[in-house]
Amino acid sequence: MNELELMNIVDHGKLNNFLEKVQRTYDQRITYHNDLHGADVMQFAGYLMLRCNLIDILHLDKLDCMSLIIAAIAHDLGHDGFNNNYHVNAITRRAIDSNDNSVQETYHAVQLF
Repeated sequence: MNELELMNIVDHGKLNNFLEKVQRTYDQRITYHNDLHGADVMQFAGYLMLRCNLIDILHLDKLDCMSLIIAAIAHDLGHDGFNNNYHVNAITRRAIDSNDNSVQETYHAVQLF
């Protein structure tokens, strides 16, 4: 965030509180989709913007960059550690709520390749 010069567009206290809340919200019992994974994805988003010229390619402004960083760190909040097929086969509330549509479409698309 320093290299992207984003620290001057945010309230440092609010950002710190937000990041602490994100960290606490990730389930530490989940072995992959946890806070460390969120931090890895955030770091990679920063790498893409700074080292792969993503800012210029996509014409990103500071708000775009901050939005990408926030989306990256929080992208798996609430992940339960199970994949879509598990939810469909176990007939979980998540599968019922989504009516298995996104799961089935993804599964069939993968089978085509």
